[in-house]
Amino acid sequence: MASQTVPITVINIGQTTENVTITSNQTWLTVDVSSATLITGTGVPQIINATISSGALASGVYTGIISITGSAGPVASIPVNFTLTGGGSSGGTSVSPNLVAFGQVAQS
Repeated sequence: MASQTVPITVINIGQTTENVTITSNQTWLTVDVSSATLITGTGVPQIINATISSGALASGVYTGIISITGSAGPVASIPVNFTLTGGGSSGGTSVSPNLVAFGQVAQS
């Protein structure tokens, strides 16, 4: 597995539009957007694509965090876990939750 992309859906259920920043704490874990404006009340989700690039990694278990931060502080921390087995193949990847609804800091 050289890379794998996993979509994460973010929905603003709050009372105001929120400008957020999106970051990762690992070099092997990237996101396709670093900021977004999430409009409230529209029900329109923002899709964030998280890409795991395992090309230079040794076999093992890896954990990373995607952080979504709004003007009032942290909105969500999304753990990303995967196992890399011999030969560069993925033994399993999990992103949980892959749907984040916030406003009143409600997550599902």
